[in-house]
Amino acid sequence: LLVDSWYKVTLIFQATKTIYQLFDANEQLLETQEIAHRQCADFKLGMMQDLYFGGQCPAPQAVSVCYEKA
Repeated sequence: LLVDSWYKVTLIFQATKTIYQLFDANEQLLETQEIAHRQCADFKLGMMQDLYFGGQCPAPQAVSVCYEKA
């Protein structure tokens, strides 16, 4: 990832897995990851996600995050 560049992360929740897609500013798909999970009633909630920069260190630069419900 590049500093001062926009990226889009898409999470697709399914009954047995969550698909994570990373796009650049031109909507070019850069990466796809799948995480399998157990079937449960709350699968649509997905995994609890948060930004992490290691230990108690602050982010190396300002980070803006926008969550959009599809």
